[in-house]
Amino acid sequence: MVLTAARRRMNDALDAPTSVLVVGSSADARALAERFAESYAVTFVTERGRLAGHTANGVVIHEAPLDDAGALGALDLTADVAVVTTARDQTNLLVTQALRLRSDVGRIVVRVNDPDRGDLFTALGAETVCPTAALAPAFETALEGT
Repeated sequence: MVLTAARRRMNDALDAPTSVLVVGSSADARALAERFAESYAVTFVTERGRLAGHTANGVVIHEAPLDDAGALGALDLTADVAVVTTARDQTNLLVTQALRLRSDVGRIVVRVNDPDRGDLFTALGAETVCPTAALAPAFETALEGT
């Protein structure tokens, strides 16, 4: 049993991501990139130059229009995991498609703002995170404390 647990930990370590790509156009996306950089090699892609200029911690930064699949493909992006987190589902869908078709990315985790659109991303093999679903428990806890 000890050998099985050790083997499982070794397999988990080998499967653990070492590189993360963050795609976004907000200060929150930049903050995610910087936080992930504490544990992973991080690339941050944004369309906002002011965000790119303020990122630290060894994050590799690319500025590109996020609504242009050709421009994203030209970056030749590679990562174990991509986190796509803009405020627009349409942009997130385009970026997810571009990453699937033109980049070497293992997993894609996408912010989905409208829960009814989750199936679109799942069909592309992406995992989804809905801010409303993620924040609701925290707000419920805060309301219970009043």
